[in-house]
Amino acid sequence: MESLVSNISSHMARIFQKSETLMMTTIQEDACIQFGRVNLPAYLMKVFALPYLIAPITNLRSTILIQAALQEILHVAPNRGVILYIPIPEENFATNGVTMMGEIARLERSSPDHGSGLFKTVSRTMSRRLKSTSSQSAPISVATTSSWACGGTQAPSQGKESLASDATDSDVKSKSGTKSRGFRHFLNRQGSERNGKSGDTR
Repeated sequence: MESLVSNISSHMARIFQKSETLMMTTIQEDACIQFGRVNLPAYLMKVFALPYLIAPITNLRSTILIQAALQEILHVAPNRGVILYIPIPEENFATNGVTMMGEIARLERSSPDHGSGLFKTVSRTMSRRLKSTSSQSAPISVATTSSWACGGTQAPSQGKESLASDATDSDVKSKSGTKSRGFRHFLNRQGSERNGKSGDTR
């Protein structure tokens, strides 16, 4: 059992690129798992970590590597295993008598050289994350820029619409002028016919 825990911890440390001293591994051997209708070995793994370590692309990479490692160690196929990634907020993650948020705040106020181990690693990472607020807002900025750019490219179409509107207005005016001339011609013709009939009666 000890070698199994050590082996899994070693693989997890390499996958998450952390020291083995930062890993905590728990194995429950006597669990009864029914996965589907097939009576074959299966596993359920829960990965608890700070939010910055859990993200869509990171989880995809981690899943591939973790399940490949477990297939090598436990001889259980990836389709017989489930992995849950559970983010733990800094204020809810505590050790050594203090939460991560409290220790990060303390290390931020002190010299970067103070602290060691887990808290120092987390502090450096969190510090970079807090300082990269502008880079985190990049997707919003890009979306705004894209939206703005798209709006800018619509200017020619607006010009076309105005041209089409002008052409339509001129067409309407032309048609209305034609109708006016036709109506005057009709009245003149009716008047001349009436005058001719009056002359014949006389």
